[in-house]
Amino acid sequence: MFIPHTIVILVSRLSATAIGFISGILVARYLLPEGKGIMASLAVISGIAAMFANPGLAAANAHRCAVDKENARQVVMNSIVWGLGAGFFVVLVVLMIHAIQPGVFGDIDFSLLVVALLGVPAAAQAILFANVLIGLQRFVYYNVLEISIHLVGLLATILLLVILSKGVFELVTATTVFAWLTAFGYLAYFYRLKLLRGLPDFTLLKQSLSYGFFLWISSFFSYLVIRWDILVINYYLGADETGIYSLSVIAIDLLNLVPVAVGTVLFPRLSSLSLEEKDRTLPRVVHSFWPVILLISGALALIFPTLVRVLYGEAFLPSVPIFYVLLPGAMFLSVEILLANSLAARGEVKYIPVIWAIVLFVNVVLTVVMVKWYGAIGAGIASTISYTLVFFLMLALHRRRCANTLGELFIPRRDSFAMIFQDLSTIASSLRVSATRGPRRSA
Repeated sequence: MFIPHTIVILVSRLSATAIGFISGILVARYLLPEGKGIMASLAVISGIAAMFANPGLAAANAHRCAVDKENARQVVMNSIVWGLGAGFFVVLVVLMIHAIQPGVFGDIDFSLLVVALLGVPAAAQAILFANVLIGLQRFVYYNVLEISIHLVGLLATILLLVILSKGVFELVTATTVFAWLTAFGYLAYFYRLKLLRGLPDFTLLKQSLSYGFFLWISSFFSYLVIRWDILVINYYLGADETGIYSLSVIAIDLLNLVPVAVGTVLFPRLSSLSLEEKDRTLPRVVHSFWPVILLISGALALIFPTLVRVLYGEAFLPSVPIFYVLLPGAMFLSVEILLANSLAARGEVKYIPVIWAIVLFVNVVLTVVMVKWYGAIGAGIASTISYTLVFFLMLALHRRRCANTLGELFIPRRDSFAMIFQDLSTIASSLRVSATRGPRRSA
């Protein structure tokens, strides 16, 4: 079921991203680079806050529910309590930072910051809830909810910007509302599954925090590495340059949809396998995966200038060279995601935070220096160097902790592709049969 689940998640992510892509075009067209830059900066700040409120519980939720589904009820109750408590605590911390040093937030108005931060507790809960469903392998509802929220968000963007001619404040407010709707959507499904019963299990919570702490440090540091450039550009160059740069980052995020979808399925899958089965499964995924990423990257490189000109307008064309600078690093980062998931599924998480700490230090220093010297494109150079560095460090750790050779990981095998095509053919046949039979009629 690995390939079908991966395709389901990938189709869902592509659908949600396509919807978000349209919303981004509307934001760029109606709010111009400055408005898009403010929205991008707020998204990064809220994302960092939500990550900080989740010290490893997300990965622990997926792991514990994958290993033993009986843990799901306690995991859900723990997630509710922790998500709300830690979420609001982090909001207060960020507001205190603003009170002490408001200049850190650049051009962002205080009222916008407050409204955006009010969605952080909901976002923290949604992250925890989503990983419960991933661990339970309930991918259908997970994907339906994600697509639905993005679709409602698109309709709200059209209403606010196109029809009512509103601005950034109203759009940020809508984003916060949708964060809470997402959290309640997960809770409604958990109610159907009869998981909203009992009290939190604080012993299990402590164990989950202990298990997931190293993974959280890794995730938090990696998020900072990937999004630090947005904050630096907003601080030094302003909202206009941030808006232009964020368009290149969106394209890179689109490329990373494939490894994220694969990794989402790979982690619980590997967690449930024996060590020998892990060593057989991962190489088939990796050496079948990187040629696909190479093809997608090449296609994206060819069409990106045209897409920017047609969809976003001439004002965003400076994002094209930045995208080309970011692309090589993004390809390395895509493969690194799979290696990190493999190590996490084996419980080999002790040194992953060390890798990301090294890369974060390099990225923070290099981004500030390069932005001062070369502007926004300097941030792209710093990011590509950082992404490439983390790939080689993660690969070195994987080689020391796992039995797979470099050849097994990266040299494509005919039998692996044959297996993938067989799964795809099975899915296509099932779809054709379903289409031929048509909808079932009730008696």
